[in-house]
Amino acid sequence: MKTTSFLAGSMALAVWIAACGGAQPTPEQPPGTSGPGPNPDVNAPSPSGSSSTAPATSAPPAGSTAPAGSATPTVVAPMKPIATSAMAIELQNIGLDLKNLPPLEKLEPAKVRKVMRTFNKALGAKCSDCHNEADYSAMTPKKKIALHMWNDYVRGLALEDGTALYCDSCHQGRMEFLDRRDKKALAAWMEQNYEDKMRRRDGKEHKCATCHGDPFDGAILARWAK
Repeated sequence: MKTTSFLAGSMALAVWIAACGGAQPTPEQPPGTSGPGPNPDVNAPSPSGSSSTAPATSAPPAGSTAPAGSATPTVVAPMKPIATSAMAIELQNIGLDLKNLPPLEKLEPAKVRKVMRTFNKALGAKCSDCHNEADYSAMTPKKKIALHMWNDYVRGLALEDGTALYCDSCHQGRMEFLDRRDKKALAAWMEQNYEDKMRRRDGKEHKCATCHGDPFDGAILARWAK
């Protein structure tokens, strides 16, 4: 049986990450860098319409229930199949080739803010979801996860059919998108979407170990966040 928890809710993604400025921070800084920089677009909204409000959650699938002991119901939207990115043109306009992206930490400062806005849109996230509002240049657990998501997945993987893979391919507007209540269903979904529909750019065999390692590590996000 295929193993579970592949890109796990991220960018979290991920990735996944969104850095836009406040009167305080510098969204031009890639994760892990320090030192403030100019931010003329401090109050500019994210491409999703607003960087100050959390994305609306979808209604739970029929029959869904809150985990035992939870104070409030947990809303879990249906997991969507992985999809071709809709952001290739946006990245091209930034001066980036989606099929040949540089490491995130090596992006020129002038491009970082624009890239961060694609994170806002792809994950339905706001800046403070990943950044320390008191010091946007400070490293945080989610910024560490974002760094791995970009470098290991966005740069290291491609869709099997040759179409563009990016943060929105998996997140599709949600920071957390995996339904973990049924482990067997999650394992099957990951096999269908992350194994069958993706391949490694280096030409090596793509399987669970590509992301989870061998021996299998089901808690890769927790490890990355340290």
